[in-house]
Amino acid sequence: MDEELDYVGILKSIIGEAENNELLLEVSKQNKEKVELYDFYEVFKNYCLIILMVGTSKRIDMEKFKVKLEDETIILNGFEFAKQYEKFIRLVENKRFEILKTIV
Repeated sequence: MDEELDYVGILKSIIGEAENNELLLEVSKQNKEKVELYDFYEVFKNYCLIILMVGTSKRIDMEKFKVKLEDETIILNGFEFAKQYEKFIRLVENKRFEILKTIV
């Protein structure tokens, strides 16, 4: 598979524009000291992917998530991440069956 999935767009279509903007603000606040502006979209995209993974599976299988950037790697504790972004994970959880119905 050559083309990359648009995790940001997928999550935005699930949680809505207002919640997506809130998520964007939270992720930017959390990473403003750690991440250069040119790397921020990559970080946000990975956060969206993790939220989608946890929200559709309803469990956390990984103790740590690694977000690899050009110059550095950000390591996230899986349980702390789930707690911090619980609101967005729950929105995905609540709509996961609707999402699956549209795919099938």
